[in-house]
Amino acid sequence: MRVGWEEQDIKPGRRFKGRSGSEVWMIGYISSKGDNQFTVVSLSDGMVNGKLKTRGDVAEFLNKNMDLPLELVDDSWRKETENQ
Repeated sequence: MRVGWEEQDIKPGRRFKGRSGSEVWMIGYISSKGDNQFTVVSLSDGMVNGKLKTRGDVAEFLNKNMDLPLELVDDSWRKETENQ
């Protein structure tokens, strides 16, 4: 199966992880920064990865790293969120 990220897929709060490994990341944003407002944040330690990027830059980054939307990898996070 081939998965590709596009600009419209880049939504704040969307979770993803790499094809290998268990670390979960989330797309984040800074509201006061205009078009270059997106970044990715580790949910395990809160680390922010790199400088702010456009939606297109984030999509390119995720495609290059072969990261997958969490909903395609594992749906257990849904159950955890619903129980909170």
